[in-house]
Amino acid sequence: MRKKKGMAGEMPPKVRIPRELLEQLVTGSMTPEALDSMFRDFKKAFLERALNAELDVHLEADVGGGNPRNGSSAKTVLTDEGAVRLDVPRDRGYVPCTQNI
Repeated sequence: MRKKKGMAGEMPPKVRIPRELLEQLVTGSMTPEALDSMFRDFKKAFLERALNAELDVHLEADVGGGNPRNGSSAKTVLTDEGAVRLDVPRDRGYVPCTQNI
């Protein structure tokens, strides 16, 4: 079976995880339940960080000023490890585009 490729057709570069981070995450032997929980918490933190970074880029490109953030809303996303509840940041100036189909 072939590995999935990125959007450009190339494999994404491998990320080197710092030893210090691994030592913080894995402090000793772990049960399968503890390992699942750690992966779920890491995935939640990673996804929320990516969503905040995406909103940062969007807001920097937006003309205007002030604080356009408007808190966050809870969303549940399905991952290969199961459901993960995320706090998705909101943009105060966002106007949804509706389209009738």
